[in-house]
Amino acid sequence: MKFINKLMKGVENLLTGILIADTLIIFLQVIFRYVLGSPLGWSEQICRLLFLWGVMVGIPVVFYNKADMLFDLLYNMFPFKVRKLLGSLFSLLGMGFSVFYFVCGIQLVMKTGMRMTSGIKMPVNVLYVAQPVCAALLLLVFFDRLVGVLKTTPAEGEVQK
Repeated sequence: MKFINKLMKGVENLLTGILIADTLIIFLQVIFRYVLGSPLGWSEQICRLLFLWGVMVGIPVVFYNKADMLFDLLYNMFPFKVRKLLGSLFSLLGMGFSVFYFVCGIQLVMKTGMRMTSGIKMPVNVLYVAQPVCAALLLLVFFDRLVGVLKTTPAEGEVQK
C-alpha cells in the first residue's frame, strides 16, 4: 500500500528530527550548565516530551519494518497454510490491541483536560496524545500486514500441506 509506505517514511523522518532535536537540546544543556554555569530550565521537560514521542511513534515503525521478534525457525517449520493462518491471526490480534489502545489513549487525553506541566506550562495532553497516535499508526501497520499475509502465495518448490 503506497499510502502506508509514504506515511511510514514520513514517520521515520519525524523520528530522525526528534533524535536530532533531543541531541542538540541535551548538548545545549551541558554547555549552559557546565561551561556557562547557568542551566536551562526548560530542556529536561522538552527532552522528556521528545523522548516519549520518539518511543511512541517508533513502535509502529518497528512493526512496519518487521523488526519485531518472531521465532523464524519454529514459524518456518509449519506448512504454508498454517503460517498464513498464524500471520492472519497475529495481525488481527494486533489490530484488536491497537483499537483498545486507541480508545484508552483517547480516554486518558480527555481525562487530563487542560492540565499544564509544572515547568514550561505546556498542556499535559501534548504528552498523552502520543499514545492514540501510536495506536492509530499501529492499526494501519497491522492492517497492511494482514493484507500482505492474505496476498502471499506458496514459494516455488514448497510443498503445500
